[in-house]
Amino acid sequence: MIDLNNGRSSAVLLLGNGSPDTLDNVPAYISQMMNGRLPDPRVVDDMTDRFRQIGGQSPLLDIMQSLAAQLEEAVELP
Repeated sequence: MIDLNNGRSSAVLLLGNGSPDTLDNVPAYISQMMNGRLPDPRVVDDMTDRFRQIGGQSPLLDIMQSLAAQLEEAVELP
């Protein structure tokens, strides 16, 4: 349990890299991950194929949102 009455602020930061929400967004996602540089077309093709194999979208967003909700409840902080 976190003591919120000690005069200090409390926070929990949960980070994720995100993922493209559609196969069409794979090139933009890779570009963002590469600090705005254009990815090699072979990288785009490979990554698009990998996302296609798992249904076109990574399950990580749902997993992170579920984890965030559980963490929020556990530490009693938004």
